[in-house]
Amino acid sequence: MKRLIALAALAFLGSCSAPYSGVTIFEVCAFPTPTAGACVFSPTCANTLAGPAFLDVATAPQDFVLPIQFNNQLASSANEANGTVDANTAYIESIQIEYSGANGLAPVTVPVTITVPSAGATSQVIPLIPQSDFAKLPVAPGASTNVVMSLKATGRFLSQQSFTTQSFQIPVTVCSGCLAFNPCPPSTPTVSGVCPQLGQTNTVSCQ
Repeated sequence: MKRLIALAALAFLGSCSAPYSGVTIFEVCAFPTPTAGACVFSPTCANTLAGPAFLDVATAPQDFVLPIQFNNQLASSANEANGTVDANTAYIESIQIEYSGANGLAPVTVPVTITVPSAGATSQVIPLIPQSDFAKLPVAPGASTNVVMSLKATGRFLSQQSFTTQSFQIPVTVCSGCLAFNPCPPSTPTVSGVCPQLGQTNTVSCQ
């Protein structure tokens, strides 16, 4: 009986664990301050986005996006002595997104081209909710709702072995009319730069 219980416990643990690929979705980056009106991103997150992201479906003019850092925990397999190249360089080819709390949004797959070096990291801005789907989000004017996006990244190593990352959840507060179109104060009313866009989580320069 004890043996049966032990085998059942092992089977349960196995069903809950995900295969280790070495490539992970690490974190959501905070947006940088616009520089000369432009939004310049560093290769990896300079800072982590604190708290939930925000999207105002009434004012955001473009797709909802967030900068995300991907890590590759595998060490380089290159060997200069025999000319072996690094087969552990990872190439992310797509991001699979599912939505919880937004019944009108079907799962989507976003094609991407992201290279993550072995024992390294890369960040890239990922479109997470198409602007064409904003009208499907369940939020009334003046109200807000919470949506959780579950992301997985898939791709191949240089060795051609495929991989899928762990599931990574990103909460976003969706509202309609909660974010001012011009967030600058009266003393400096002109928007000189915004990362990435108005109507969502961003950083703004005013003058």
